[in-house]
Amino acid sequence: MPDRNLEPVYLILLGIMALFLILLIIVLVRFLRRTSSQRRAREMAAVTDNSNKQQFMMATFQGVIQRLKEQEKELERLHRLEKERADLSQRISENITRNMPTGLITINHAGIITSSNPAAKEIVGLKLLENMHYSQVITSDSSFSEIIEDCLQTGKRYHRAEVEVSLNNSMHKTLGISVSPIDSGEEEISGVVCLISDLTELVALQKQVHMKEGLATLGEMSAGIAHEFKNSLAAICGYAQILKDEDLPLDTRNNAKAIWKEASQLTATINEFLNFAKPQQLNRKELDLCALLRDCVDEIKLDPRFKGINFGFIGQPQLYDGDELLLKSAFGNLLLNAAESILPVRGSGSVSCHLQNSSNLKPHRILIRFKDNGCGITSEDIERIFIPFFTSKSGGTGLGLSLVQKIVLLHDGKIEVESTPGQGTCFNIYL
Repeated sequence: MPDRNLEPVYLILLGIMALFLILLIIVLVRFLRRTSSQRRAREMAAVTDNSNKQQFMMATFQGVIQRLKEQEKELERLHRLEKERADLSQRISENITRNMPTGLITINHAGIITSSNPAAKEIVGLKLLENMHYSQVITSDSSFSEIIEDCLQTGKRYHRAEVEVSLNNSMHKTLGISVSPIDSGEEEISGVVCLISDLTELVALQKQVHMKEGLATLGEMSAGIAHEFKNSLAAICGYAQILKDEDLPLDTRNNAKAIWKEASQLTATINEFLNFAKPQQLNRKELDLCALLRDCVDEIKLDPRFKGINFGFIGQPQLYDGDELLLKSAFGNLLLNAAESILPVRGSGSVSCHLQNSSNLKPHRILIRFKDNGCGITSEDIERIFIPFFTSKSGGTGLGLSLVQKIVLLHDGKIEVESTPGQGTCFNIYL
């Protein structure tokens, strides 16, 4: 009985305990849910934070990359501008070098030409200078080589030095050169830069001017003396003429004739000298040099002394503004000298006259060549043949070639001579 009375209480207690357990489970479940939610929130927050950091880092990295790209583009732009400026500077330098009238040559320490401009090639007469030793272009026996070697060894600068050189094409020229060393930056000379100017025509012009001045001075000084001699000789000739016609002993008349003959020859020499010394006034007019030269050749052919000599002429009509009488005198003198140089050697031979027109003779345009195969002229005499009164002929006055040179100079021309003893001589007149 008592047990049955307690059964409801147990049931109530069991219900309460079950209810409590249910509440506890509910609380635990909610707690676990909350904890799980908080953990997920924290995880989400962590994930979000990590994502934000990654995004920030990515954004920062992308910003750095963008700035680097921008800086790279700027550097490329600056490099491009610098390259354009360098290319422009190089083009300007090349244009200046290519168009400058002065020749420019660079030579390395071994003496090899590394670069040259068109003016240098034109001066030395070669189309290609690079990779050649300078001694192959300009012969080593000239002072040019000494200047180059001195600059390479000591670094000494030369400014406007004037040198006589022989070129590879056998031409002889007067060059003005300025030489400076090329410093490699290690206190060593890696080469030289050389500026070259062709002074050949200028030097020749200076010589012509000096020669004209000298001839003018000589004429002024000697003309007065010659006139005095001429007056005295006229008196001597007059008295000798009277004596040789007088009724005098034969010996006396022969002596008077000898005096008259020698005085007459001396008078003729003085007259020739006066013609040479007096100032010449050109009577310029247009004439045909071909016809004038042909007339001179035809006239000397008529001289009986030169029957065994073959005279030849080659030329085409060529108009020229000059003094016909003076030019005829000069041409005739050269033909006469050529013919007379043959007689003592073999009595027969040839004399040729060649007239040609060429644009390669600047500043002249006409070349007249008188060539013979006579006795020739020694190298010692060539230096003196244009000096007044110098002659190698027994009966010559020594004024013929001086007068020829004077006439050529009056026409702003020049005369050159080439000769080999025993083989002949060639006179070249440039007008």
